[in-house]
Amino acid sequence: MVWIPVGEGVDEVAHFEFIRFVKEQHTLPVQPTQPSEPISVWMGHHPPLYYMLNALFLTGQNTSSPEQPFRPNPHFVWAENDGRNGWNVMLHAGQDEFPGEGVIRAFFTVRLLGIFYGLISIFALFQATQNAFPTISWLPFLATATIAFNPSFIYMSSTIHHDILLTMWFALGTWWMMHYLQHRTLYHALLAGILVGCAMLTKISGVVLGLGIGLVIVIYAYQKQNWRLFWRDSIISGGVAALIAGGWFIRNRLLYGDFLGWNAYRYVFHNNLRPEPSLYLGITDFFRQASRNFWGGFGFMHITFPDISYYFWVGTAVILFGWFFLFLRNKKFFNQYAHVLIGGFALLIGILGVYLRFSTINLGAGHGRYLFPAAFPIGILYSVGILGFVGQRALKWVALLSYSSLLVYSLWLPIVHILPKYAPLTAIDTLPSTAQVVNQQLSPGINLVGYEVKADQPLIAGMGLETVLYWQAVTDLDAVSDPKLVLTLETPNGELLSRHQGWLTPSLPPASWPQGKILVTQESLYVPNKELPGIIHLKAKAQGNIGSDAFLVSELQTVGGASLIEANQLPNDLAVLFDNELYLRGFTLSGEIFHPEETMTINLFWQVHATPTANHTSFIHLIDASGQLVAQLDRPAGGSQSPTSTWQKGQIWRDSYPLLLPANLPDGSYALRVGLYDWPSLERLPISNSEEDSWQLGNFQIIEDN
Repeated sequence: MVWIPVGEGVDEVAHFEFIRFVKEQHTLPVQPTQPSEPISVWMGHHPPLYYMLNALFLTGQNTSSPEQPFRPNPHFVWAENDGRNGWNVMLHAGQDEFPGEGVIRAFFTVRLLGIFYGLISIFALFQATQNAFPTISWLPFLATATIAFNPSFIYMSSTIHHDILLTMWFALGTWWMMHYLQHRTLYHALLAGILVGCAMLTKISGVVLGLGIGLVIVIYAYQKQNWRLFWRDSIISGGVAALIAGGWFIRNRLLYGDFLGWNAYRYVFHNNLRPEPSLYLGITDFFRQASRNFWGGFGFMHITFPDISYYFWVGTAVILFGWFFLFLRNKKFFNQYAHVLIGGFALLIGILGVYLRFSTINLGAGHGRYLFPAAFPIGILYSVGILGFVGQRALKWVALLSYSSLLVYSLWLPIVHILPKYAPLTAIDTLPSTAQVVNQQLSPGINLVGYEVKADQPLIAGMGLETVLYWQAVTDLDAVSDPKLVLTLETPNGELLSRHQGWLTPSLPPASWPQGKILVTQESLYVPNKELPGIIHLKAKAQGNIGSDAFLVSELQTVGGASLIEANQLPNDLAVLFDNELYLRGFTLSGEIFHPEETMTINLFWQVHATPTANHTSFIHLIDASGQLVAQLDRPAGGSQSPTSTWQKGQIWRDSYPLLLPANLPDGSYALRVGLYDWPSLERLPISNSEEDSWQLGNFQIIEDN
C-alpha cells in the first residue's frame, strides 16, 4: 500500500476521481454520449457500489484539488517491459509521499480499504474450501495460499480498483454456496440475494455469481427432490438482488438507451474497441495477455514477467495430471464432491466466458486480475491436483512447502524487481570528488556538470561502458527545456562507434527536478568489437535542434585492435620471425616526439608464416636510457575479436596499441621493445635464429610539455 507510488495501479487515479466525485457531489456522474458533452469521470460507466462505499469512508476527509498531486508523466509511453520512457505513469516529486495530507491521505485510506477487502476475500476463500472438503484438513491451506501469495492478487488488493471488492463478493458467495449445500436455511436465500446484488452493483460481471448461486440452488433441490425449495430460494434471492442492483440498470436504460450502459462506454472508450469484433483475436489476445500477468503483473500491466510465468504454467500443466491420477486411484472422490466441483468450476467458466466475450470487442482485456473472482475454483484446481500426486498423508508437508515457497515469491518479486523501478532519482548537493568536472550546457537551462566512467582504461573492444552523468537545472524550472540526450562514442575523425538516445531522467522531467540539486543518472554504451584507435571520444548533445552541437565529454584510451589488410610495402620494413609462426614485418609510431601523459599509438604489422597453435599475447615495453622499464602494454595479439589462432598462413594483420605515457617522465631518449608470450605460462616466443625474445623498434624523444 505504501511502497507502490500513488497512481501506479491500473487506472488508480481515474477510479479515485469517481470516488471523489461521489463523495463531493453526492450523486453519480452522467457519462457523455455525444461530442458536445464533457467527460467528468472516466470510469463513470462502472456500477457504483465500490465508489459509494469508499466515498462513505472518506466522509470528513479533504479530497479537493487533486490535479496538483496527480500529475501524469509526460514521458511515459505504454510498452510492455520497456522503461526507456519511464516506468512510472505519474510524476512523483515528493508531493504524494505517505502518509500525506488532504487528497493524498484520502488516497491511501482507499488503498487501506482495498487491503481490508482482500483479507476478507482470503478468509472467505479458506472457509469455502474448508466447508467443501471438511475431511481433507490441509487442502484449504494449499488452495488459499495459491491466491493469497500471488503477487498480482496482493498488488490488486493494495491499489485502488473495484476488482478487489468484486473478488470479495465472489469469495463470500462461494462460502455461501458450500455452506448452503450442507446447512440450507431460509436466511440463505436472503443472504444470496444480498451477495449477488452487491456483486452486480460492483461490476457487471457480478452476474456470474448469480448464475453460480442459481446452479447450487438447482443442485440442492435436485438432491432433496424438492423443487418448491428451488422456486422459493430463487425468487427470494433474485428479488433481493434485483432490489439492490436493479435501479442502476434502469438508470442506464433511461440515460443511455441500454441496460448495461454500453453506449456510454463505447463513446468514452472508443479507442479501446476493435475495428470489428473477432472471436479468434478475442480469445487468443485474452489468454496471451493474462498468461503474462496472472502470476505477476504490475503498473498498468506494462511490467510483467513472462519468463517466470512460463514456469508457473508448466507447473500448472503438470498439476493437472494429478487430477488424472486421482481419478485412477479414487473415483469415489469425484462422486463425493461432484456438487463442489460443478458449482466451483461453473464460476470459472462463467468468468472466462464474460471476459472472453468482452475481449472479442475490446482491446487489452487480458488482465489476470479478472480471474480472481474465480479464486475458489482456481484454488481447488491446484490443491486437488497436488492431492492427486501426493495423497492425503503427504499433503500437509506439500502444503507447508508450497505455502513457504509462494510467500517467498510474493515478497521477492516486488522487492527485487518492482520497487527498484519506482526508486526516486538520486539528487545530491555537490559533485563527488571522483567526478570529472564538465560544466557544459546541453540545452537551455540544463548543464552537464560532471561525469564518471565506470570502467578501467584502457578500454577493450566488445566491453560495456557505464557512464555516470551529473545534471543540474541552472535556470527557473518553469523555463527549463526537456531534451533527449544523445550520447556517442566516436573516433577522433568522427566515425560513430556507439550511440545512446533517451530522456535525461525518464521518470521525472527537468521541470520537476528538485531546485538547486544535482541529478545523477547512469547510461550504458557498447565499445564495438572491432579495431579501435588508441583514443576514442565520448560526446553528448541534445536531440534535434535543442541546444548546441555535440560537445566532448571525455577522451577515453583503448587497447586498440587488429584488422586484416592487404599491403605490398609496409612501413619500416622488417622480417623478424617469432617461433617460426609470425613475422613482424613493420611498424609505425604516431609521432617522433612525445610528452608525459600523452598516448602514443604503435601499429605493428604481422605476417603469418604458419598458423599459430595458440593465442599469443603481445607486450610493448617502454625502456629509458638506463634500460629500466617505465611503461608497458600487454594484450592478446589481434584483440579479443581476432586471436592469433584464427590467423591464416599468408595473411597480414595490422595490430594497434595505444600506450599511455606516465606523468613526470624526465626528458630524454626512450626505446620500445615488442614481443610475444603465451598465457598463463608467460613463456616468451623466441625470435627464430636468434637468442633474443623481443625486438627493439627504435628510439624517440620524450620532452616535458611546458
